[in-house]
Amino acid sequence: MADLGPCSSCGAPGSGIRLNNRPYCDRCADERLAAVTGWPTLPTPPPAEVIIGPDKKRHFVRYRFLRMPGGVVGLAEELGGPVHAGYRLELLCDHLADPTPLVERLPIESRAAIAQPYLKLDARYGLILAGDVVAGRLEEGDQEDEFGLPEEGPRVIVDGQSMSWGEFGELLKSHVGWSFELRLGGDPPSRGRGDTPGRITVREPSAAELRAAARALRSSDGAYILDSTHYPTPAEWATREQR
Repeated sequence: MADLGPCSSCGAPGSGIRLNNRPYCDRCADERLAAVTGWPTLPTPPPAEVIIGPDKKRHFVRYRFLRMPGGVVGLAEELGGPVHAGYRLELLCDHLADPTPLVERLPIESRAAIAQPYLKLDARYGLILAGDVVAGRLEEGDQEDEFGLPEEGPRVIVDGQSMSWGEFGELLKSHVGWSFELRLGGDPPSRGRGDTPGRITVREPSAAELRAAARALRSSDGAYILDSTHYPTPAEWATREQR
């Protein structure tokens, strides 16, 4: 998430939303959308935390709630990891539904994702699938062809690790002959299991980690560019299927 400068309302640093051509922090952007559209403001997201995975790697994860034109998004994103990589989890909620359960569910799913990785390191074969299910997200490829499309397909992010489309294919070679199902969009598969707490350590970020996360925000790419005229009112959303 790019740093667009201080919030134009409260002055908080590190704003990552441009709403109606002005930079805002998440809270001030939500308040302005609520005033314009009539939707209630969103609950306060859980505080950032450090999750130490089974491999002893530290992951600084911050949580956000954003109202988008198509619904509410609960977002968990890792800061300070490799560029264009790191854990990122999105949970969706309908405009008319109560987003409060996301306050508890988002950290649970984020911790489970780190505790139960899709990939594992094999002494003989290197990185392999840990089971018969894999999920992640797609990012733009590194090189484009004459039509502006990724030459080798999009990059794939699994367990916060970035790999090329070809590298992802190598992971699947051992499953040649299997059937498969590809589902795009929606909430990721839940990986919550009873042994999750025993596989990870969760703690509050230190002051040094908070400063490092702030630096990572300032140097990151991308931001949410929003226009309040693209948002439905509660009455419009409730009657959308009747049109």
